[in-house]
Amino acid sequence: MHEMRYQPTRTVEILETGYYMGLLYYILSLGTHPTAYIRVPKDNKFYGKEIEQIEINVHGGITYSEEGLYIKNGQVIDGWFIGWDYGHYGDYLGFEEKYPQPCRTGGKKWTTAEIKREVCNACYQVHKYQKDKATILTDIVMKLFGYENINKIKIPEDYKKPREIKLQSKRNFYKKYGILPEIILDRNGTLVDGFCSYYIAKVYNQKYVKTRRVK
Repeated sequence: MHEMRYQPTRTVEILETGYYMGLLYYILSLGTHPTAYIRVPKDNKFYGKEIEQIEINVHGGITYSEEGLYIKNGQVIDGWFIGWDYGHYGDYLGFEEKYPQPCRTGGKKWTTAEIKREVCNACYQVHKYQKDKATILTDIVMKLFGYENINKIKIPEDYKKPREIKLQSKRNFYKKYGILPEIILDRNGTLVDGFCSYYIAKVYNQKYVKTRRVK
């Protein structure tokens, strides 16, 4: 572990790297401020997601979610990385070294050890959304029989709650026969028809629902 040394110019340095809870992480110095990154596995909820979709509590919030991580000397580490930085309001920035002491903001200077503790906490948060191999295998098998994991179905933003009359009819059918009409999805897994079936399945905590995909 190398200590963070604040500088007025951009200089990339690896302060710490390793694995925590099976997740690869990097703590980098950009000279002016430090940053931290975690590689997200493909079977994780946050893989390939936009920044605003990542519910991880870190300093300043997630500011990086991209394929590949560029580190020292142009080296690129493969994989999907999420990251955050320590260059926010209230943080010390290295370019202040150019100013006389009375002109500096007096922001917080983060140590590598402090960042490492937050990295470990973030790894724990990411790991909570890791699917176990049994769940992945079950999803694959169920899909062969035309069933989809309900949590993978994408719902259009303008879909709220179905009309109560229609919902009640489908609910009564489900209570009587124990089955729901199939849900129609497009090729991207977005719901096209069958919102009542989806809604009822959610209410009754069904993990898999019968689906059919259309072009």
